[in-house]
Amino acid sequence: MLWTDGRFLVIHHPEPSPLVGWLRLDAVDHVGGVADLSDDDAARFGVLHARLAACMKRALGVDRVYSIAFGESARHLHMHLVPRFAHRDDLAAWGLADGYRACLRDPSTAAEHLAVHDARERFRVLLAAAL
Repeated sequence: MLWTDGRFLVIHHPEPSPLVGWLRLDAVDHVGGVADLSDDDAARFGVLHARLAACMKRALGVDRVYSIAFGESARHLHMHLVPRFAHRDDLAAWGLADGYRACLRDPSTAAEHLAVHDARERFRVLLAAAL
């Protein structure tokens, strides 16, 4: 875990991670999706989501952050925030799903462990100040 306020938490995608900096913003208590949040939690979630995306841009030097929440494999609110690296056209838009499945099939395509570790440490520092 990179950060928590007791209501929400931020983690880096577990390894093997398809990309350096692939984060998740999760509700701590069971919530099926954003439609099930209280007004107070929805406001907090929105602020955290925006600040987390801004931290990702600073930490990784990306100009876009994808946000994805399906809630099928775990029927619990977990928003994926995925960096859009300009040099990875194979992982743009819907190609991201293909890259994710490829990483699951062949972990040798995953982001390098040391790069993931370094990103986690940069995020810990940024998130402590921003959230």
